[in-house]
Amino acid sequence: MDLQDRHHGSRPRASSGGETQSSESKIQTLEDGKNLTAHSLGLCSEQDTNLLASFRSVIMNENSRVAGDIMQVNPGSPVAGTPPVHFFILRDWFMPYDNTIKDESSRLIEAKVGLYGPSMVRLYFKHVHPVYCIVSKVRFLRAYKEDKLSIPASLRGAVYAMGSAYWNEDPNLRTIHRPFEQYELFQAATASLERELEAPNLWRVQACLLMLHEKAASNTTFETPRLWTLSARAVSCAQMVGLHRDPSEWSIAPWEKSLRKKLWWATYMTDMWTSVSHGNPPHIYRASYTTSELTMEDLRFDEHVPEDLADMVDDASATFDASTAARFLELIRLTQTLHTLLETAFSDHSYRAAMLDLTDYEAKLLTIKQDLESWHSLIPQCVTMNYTSSKYPFRNNGPLHLAYFATHILLFRALMTPASMTAKYNRQSSLQRYFGAAMEQVNAFLAFMDEITPDGLRAFWGRRIFPCSFLVIVLGTANDDRWAIPTHSYRQLPDILVPSVLQPGASSCNISTPRALP
Repeated sequence: MDLQDRHHGSRPRASSGGETQSSESKIQTLEDGKNLTAHSLGLCSEQDTNLLASFRSVIMNENSRVAGDIMQVNPGSPVAGTPPVHFFILRDWFMPYDNTIKDESSRLIEAKVGLYGPSMVRLYFKHVHPVYCIVSKVRFLRAYKEDKLSIPASLRGAVYAMGSAYWNEDPNLRTIHRPFEQYELFQAATASLERELEAPNLWRVQACLLMLHEKAASNTTFETPRLWTLSARAVSCAQMVGLHRDPSEWSIAPWEKSLRKKLWWATYMTDMWTSVSHGNPPHIYRASYTTSELTMEDLRFDEHVPEDLADMVDDASATFDASTAARFLELIRLTQTLHTLLETAFSDHSYRAAMLDLTDYEAKLLTIKQDLESWHSLIPQCVTMNYTSSKYPFRNNGPLHLAYFATHILLFRALMTPASMTAKYNRQSSLQRYFGAAMEQVNAFLAFMDEITPDGLRAFWGRRIFPCSFLVIVLGTANDDRWAIPTHSYRQLPDILVPSVLQPGASSCNISTPRALP
């Protein structure tokens, strides 16, 4: 499709699930143009959006040739207070060495996995997707079947790498030595992604998000700074393709609206949780996005695998699973509460405000505590820890509940501020007043960890951080033995919980025993 066809084309597009979209001529797509990508035009970009809305325009290069187009997806409304929304539609002209690196990375990835590529895809959608459903399943499977090289090497490599962690879970593969290492695939995928980001699109956003889940070193005490920079890259890529802007009223296909919303909220969660991991302020703040809330229907898109692709996945992965969608939606809601907590208690400005007015600060935190307790009381039954049966252990609710405990204990850390030696011996201090409730939460967390089964440990957890420094605060400020827990080794907790990467290969669910990672 050339630029003119893309902008003015009136042909309806088939959705990835096989449904035909409306034949209205105004329906467009920002994706799927051959050698074309759409770059978001923000309000402070070189071109004024209101001026662009007044006339037809194209982008000329220095040789007076058309180098790109400008597509309007929403005319805006002064009455509603919404600006016009435009995208640059640019040709993907890469430097020759960029193409060389991408091609070499792609060949290396395919050479490493060899005939096992389809098996890695199957394992990915069985074990990773139910917990982290960011890849557009049917679109990926369709592209993989028709021409797998049309999928960027970064995304192919990341899917293969994450699927390979479950090699031994496949009855046909476990008797065969895996002929490659996971890091080899991630390394090649990363090399390709560095060049692919000259032309960001939704495939590459998905790759950015998966790159954060490479297996961490087992001897790390603190999360690597690299994870923080990878998170920033995911946010930047998402913003470049306009995921931070609400697509609900845009003249694009419904499937694309749903996918854009899903990827934005996945990026948002990534940013908030890596913020907690590193103690840095999030890159995303509330005024920086308008993307509307994700719905169950948005997540239903692209999940039902048609018959001609059904042989590429297990039966459990072939249809839409409500628990997968609910898991994702509930983690978004929990992360929004975490965001409020970070704004309220964990910035230099909020700390100063707290020290100047502790009463108001405490009241805000207690409101957040209420919200957390309400969330835990109202979550759907399908995302509780009791729901995951032995039949489908890969539909793992553990990461969601680990995130809940992390948020709740971070909240108590804020409530007990300032945790000083003076406060330790002051019965009226917030440290003393909330100490008992905090220890009850710690006990609940330890009970949660003890209940995780070996199958649960082998399921996908991703990279999650637990604020273990809080345990140090609790132990360091205890002035009697009321809250001693002799059945657990606090000394070993940081080794287990930081950076809280629970990945396949763990053989024990005893919290006092450090688990070896594969």
